[in-house]
Amino acid sequence: DGSAAGESVAEVVGVGVGSGAGGDGALATDPEDLWTPVPGACNGGGEVVGESADGGYRPVLVAQVWSASLQQALATVVVDAGVLDLTGLGQAQLDPGPEGPATLQPSQGPAHQAFVVPPPEQGSCTPYADQVEQGQPGALNVEYQIELPGLTDSFTGELWATEPVVTLPDGEEPWYLGLDAWLVADDVNGGIPDPHLEWTSLSVGGWALAPGGSDRARADDCAFTLPIPQVQGAVFLVIDGVDTDAVEEAAPGVSWAQDPDTLQTWVYLGDA
Repeated sequence: DGSAAGESVAEVVGVGVGSGAGGDGALATDPEDLWTPVPGACNGGGEVVGESADGGYRPVLVAQVWSASLQQALATVVVDAGVLDLTGLGQAQLDPGPEGPATLQPSQGPAHQAFVVPPPEQGSCTPYADQVEQGQPGALNVEYQIELPGLTDSFTGELWATEPVVTLPDGEEPWYLGLDAWLVADDVNGGIPDPHLEWTSLSVGGWALAPGGSDRARADDCAFTLPIPQVQGAVFLVIDGVDTDAVEEAAPGVSWAQDPDTLQTWVYLGDA
């Protein structure tokens, strides 16, 4: 509830949901679930309306306790903090952070730039190609380094056919060995744009990662023609997992917005 420039305005400045046990259990609201627009902003945090928003505001917190069935409000608590005088709202700026695609860096020997990326939506025939079109990996994705010994030095359409992307020498057992993986690039013309990769043990020792295996990320009713495609742009190896220790070392204090066991690593291999 706000009053500014002689006007009385009711405005929602924060919305959150808490859940907890009954009895003496306490309810808690995760701050990440609380939407808090700048005073003077409307419709979910749009642009600040300008200096006309300056004035006296009365912050009021309204909390309701509902039955387990969410059909009946059992209690309503209103906390009034008094009037706060706010000025300079016309100059308020929200920094959304960097936008657009991530800045890609060339590899340093076996060390490659990697990004933490949420998994794709289920039910698509081209799940990772869809994510590339949506701008993944983006400038806001957490970065870290991953070593890929035995990476191929030729990023051609042959990798989308049968050629191994990574060949690990005997004795090398990195954290990603045995995990599901996929290959994707900016532009893949023909065949499956984001094939699943399978680990295969070699008779001379070591492991090869090449197209094949069961793909749980792709819809079941997909059909593709299978020519060797033409590939252009950045090439990524997608690993179904994250090296949490390496991420937390590269980004101290990182806050995991979701369970890291559900996240994936996109490794920038180079340009086709």
